Amino acid sequence: MRLDAVWQLARNDFALSTKAGAEDVFLWEHCDRVAKLSLSLTTIVSERKRPPDKFAVAASSLYHNAAWAALVREDGVCRSHILTRPLSPNQLELSVEAMNKALRGVLVKETLARAELAILSMDDRRHDCIEGMILADAEELEKFSLASIWSCVRKGLIEGRGLGSHVETWHRQVEYQYWTAKLSDGFFFEESITLARRRLESYQAFMETLEKQLHHQDLSIHDGAACEARASEVVRE
Repeated sequence: MRLDAVWQLARNDFALSTKAGAEDVFLWEHCDRVAKLSLSLTTIVSERKRPPDKFAVAASSLYHNAAWAALVREDGVCRSHILTRPLSPNQLELSVEAMNKALRGVLVKETLARAELAILSMDDRRHDCIEGMILADAEELEKFSLASIWSCVRKGLIEGRGLGSHVETWHRQVEYQYWTAKLSDGFFFEESITLARRRLESYQAFMETLEKQLHHQDLSIHDGAACEARASEVVRE
């Protein structure tokens, strides 16, 4: 069994459509990113006491939010609300059911059991399931990425908030040390913390640039003229 086959099976299960009939890839792209992050972490932390089962890591990461697809199709949840809140324990069970339905007979029982435990232990900091640790860290790393801004935009559209509100939320998070707490308590592996710090630097730089542009602080004629003068000097040299 190859990992790309697991990917294709999962891809088919996340096929959601808009009212206009177009494909809605928001949920799939999120799970795809988390799964790829998880496999990268699997390689990084592979020297632990028990090497992670990469198929269990891939399966759990691809299906950990599968419940959202079921909620949209079967319970009438609006697609716009996908990933706007954590899944409840009962909803995580729905994700496990979707994974088992798709992958039973495809992956060996031991691998599926590890993948199931990984999903169900996502909110538990006391377990010792290495696949679950990797999944939890990958999910947290996604929150540190620029890609997470797309989720904030979708939530802002639902609540009628704009970009200015997102900047204000960022400032509150910094003021109340939200990101510092995440770095301190949100990860299992030191390697994940290192990656999160790197991503946070990019996120912060983006937010600073966004705020400047929202307040038109990037339109200084003086600064622009100075840049043009420096560029002209380089050309002459």
